[in-house]
Amino acid sequence: MSVAFRFLHAAALHLDSPFGGLSEAAPPGVAAAVRRATLGSWRRIVELAVAERVDFVLVAGDVFDSDERTIRGQLAFVDGLRALDEAGIPSFVVTGNHDPLSGWEPSLAWPAGAYRFGRSRWSRDP
Repeated sequence: MSVAFRFLHAAALHLDSPFGGLSEAAPPGVAAAVRRATLGSWRRIVELAVAERVDFVLVAGDVFDSDERTIRGQLAFVDGLRALDEAGIPSFVVTGNHDPLSGWEPSLAWPAGAYRFGRSRWSRDP
């Protein structure tokens, strides 16, 4: 007997990335708009997961651009995880090469339904 389930997969969000090369070359306002777009994309991913009533969300790497995450990016990410949790949708997060596991310790508290995969097992708190 098979069990069907639905999930949403996202990766390489690079929330609130400064887009270094773009910042110098782009016309005024373009770099800021692109930077805001990463946060808006995450918000829309969460909204889609809730609207589609998926069974879980998998975020597979590069949530941020580096271990030097902005507070705005961290807050947006945790707010999204919280919205998923409030909708009864668990989330599973795997770090990537741009956001190494060693940089997640001082992050904001995650909701109960959010899990981060570590070196050898998952945990509720980053």
